[in-house]
Amino acid sequence: MMRAIRAEFLKLRGSKIPMWTALATVAYGVIAIAGAFAMKNGIGAMGAAMGKTGGAWAVAAARGYYTPTWENMLRQNVQGIAGAWGIFLFAFVTAYVFGRERKEGTEATLLTAPVQRRSFAVAKMVVIGAWVLALTLFAFAFQTAGMALAGPTDFAWSLLTTSLGQMLEASLLLYLSMPLVALVALWGKPGYLKPMVLAANLNIVGMMFAGDQFANLVPWSMPILIGGASWMPITKASLDATSWAISAAVFVAGSAALMWKLGRGSDAA
Repeated sequence: MMRAIRAEFLKLRGSKIPMWTALATVAYGVIAIAGAFAMKNGIGAMGAAMGKTGGAWAVAAARGYYTPTWENMLRQNVQGIAGAWGIFLFAFVTAYVFGRERKEGTEATLLTAPVQRRSFAVAKMVVIGAWVLALTLFAFAFQTAGMALAGPTDFAWSLLTTSLGQMLEASLLLYLSMPLVALVALWGKPGYLKPMVLAANLNIVGMMFAGDQFANLVPWSMPILIGGASWMPITKASLDATSWAISAAVFVAGSAALMWKLGRGSDAA
């Protein structure tokens, strides 16, 4: 198993995909930082004024979502993972890690190795987990540093640790659905389109139920609840044991299907 994990990490050497995923993280970070500067320089006040028209804007204004505080700016950290780049970037990473052998025509060599095919699946999920963690930590550091330049008010170290914890929690929830993405990546012709279409649909499902009373039961809505969302708006809510049990069940079911897919026929070709 350790040899399989080491081999999967070695495959990333010389690949430009990690760099491109980091650049994608930077691209969203720039947008988030620009939003922080906009909030600091009056657009937040304009949003509060629009709240007088009622609806979601009024609710968000009443909750103080448009004031340039550290808490409001840091909310964009978890919002980015939960409702913007997280599931798409993580799905792309998963599709790449699981689909590159088929895409590059090296699958036959992989399957002739004297190692159980399921070991490769576990190793790939370990690589994806490490990759997701690295992107999450990088996003937190980059975005938080940029937001600090905007000069938000009401700083507290606890806000930073809370934001980091929320980002890690949201990333973990999304990671638990990645076996489903990997399964789609292995089905049919190689490519990234189908996994990304699945990611888009999962994101739509998450958005649809994010403001619903049953949002804590929908795995792709749960990340949005962690920090709340200023665009609907949605109040943050703690996830209970049932929420985590459902997400864990999705991971187990997806992993079982993935192992079945990889393990059909001889375990070691």
